Amino acid sequence: MRRKVCPVLHIVLADDNPRVRAAIRLLFEQTALAEIVAEAETFDELQSLFSQSPLSFDVILLDWELPGMIQYNGTVSSDFLAALKSQHNAYVIVWSSHPGVAQMALQAGADAFVSKGEPVDSLEHILRMLTGDTNAHEESA
Repeated sequence: MRRKVCPVLHIVLADDNPRVRAAIRLLFEQTALAEIVAEAETFDELQSLFSQSPLSFDVILLDWELPGMIQYNGTVSSDFLAALKSQHNAYVIVWSSHPGVAQMALQAGADAFVSKGEPVDSLEHILRMLTGDTNAHEESA
């Protein structure tokens, strides 16, 4: 069972593109919707974050193409996503510049998928829904 998400989400941001990370940081600063508690540029860095001192977060924003994360068959391990969700009691939002991987990400256990080609409002909308923001549906209309 997932814990109730607080009004300000604590986010782990995993993406190898510094421009993407900077844009997400700016979004969170402008909206006061979330706070980034940790960042990783590679799968090894992400695993290292989780193996260090306890990390408390509500959501992980996970780049589907994060270097080192893709399995030999070209997909992300569903075991990894399941472990993230159960061990950390967190939501997993996968994003990618390839919208065609949405179904694979959701089948692997992601709670949501966002295409990097969509306006940033798509990510904001999903995060607002997680916080229980009642304006989330009105804002997307």
